[in-house]
Amino acid sequence: MAERGMQLLFLVDATGKKNHRLKRVLNRDAFPKELTNKKRFMSERAQRKSNSHKLNEIPEAVILQLGKRSDRDLSVECGISAYFLKQKRLALGIDQFKRGVYPEEMVQLLGKVTDREVGEQFGYHIATVCALRKKMGIASTVKPATTPTQTPNAKKREIVKLPQELVSQLGVRSDQDLSTEFGFTLHYLKKERKARGISSVNVPKYPEEMLSLLGKVADRDLVARFGYSSTTLSILRKKLGIKRHHKVWTAERIALLGKIKDSEVAALLGGAFTKGSVGQCRRSLGIPICRGPRNGAPTALFLSLSRGLTSGKMEALPSAQPGETGQLTQFPLVPGSEANSFQA
Repeated sequence: MAERGMQLLFLVDATGKKNHRLKRVLNRDAFPKELTNKKRFMSERAQRKSNSHKLNEIPEAVILQLGKRSDRDLSVECGISAYFLKQKRLALGIDQFKRGVYPEEMVQLLGKVTDREVGEQFGYHIATVCALRKKMGIASTVKPATTPTQTPNAKKREIVKLPQELVSQLGVRSDQDLSTEFGFTLHYLKKERKARGISSVNVPKYPEEMLSLLGKVADRDLVARFGYSSTTLSILRKKLGIKRHHKVWTAERIALLGKIKDSEVAALLGGAFTKGSVGQCRRSLGIPICRGPRNGAPTALFLSLSRGLTSGKMEALPSAQPGETGQLTQFPLVPGSEANSFQA
């Protein structure tokens, strides 16, 4: 059968080329002559293979579980093939295990011992035992709970009384300072302070000088001077109810419109206004544009004002609030900016 059991023959046509069709030829001499079907031969061959000696070797404890549990579950537990367990069960005339049918001994124990003990004794999962007990309306058996005093390792929360010196300083000093000095956690001090109805101390977070300048100068000047972000200053200003510093067009600033280019006006004002905002204000007032020299050079007035600003002989253009046109108002300037006098 090994040599002639299967032969693959190529059909050669008249031209001598091999055909891709294959003809399967079975060597029937390898099988008994009375058998003409390979499947019949294989099935009878499997039946002739005796396993009776293995059926006799199945332990008695496993035999007692036949029919009470599925053959597959017993096979996984005891390591014996499910096929041999089935053959042994059929030889003993034991019916097949049916789902939902439980041993009478196990049902009698429901509610008398814990579900875990029942499951371990009969080989069922604790969830299966619990579901069966609830379905039958049987109350569970709960072991008496141990009190905390019976548990040797139970941790009890120690109630620590705060020193009178510490209590007198709650709300007067910050919780962080008291925590560092007296050795209590910050969370514990906050809890004790709130339990006594004491509000926290207001620790100044921002410099007083910066707080006094909010709304009087632009936020970006304070950002460059004190190092806080513009978002932080905006939130702080809104929290304190201070309006933002508005850009004001004074009479002196308006006098520059149309005499020099819009970009030059924006440069003289130190960046308080952009070229676009300068042009928008000029157009709203009906002032014609100053185009300057054709070669793009700066205007003579701008050069004169710039030289005067650099030498320090030119007075700062006033920065007034609405209704205060022409009034000179000077604020602390940001170091290193020559044109801060023009900023809004």
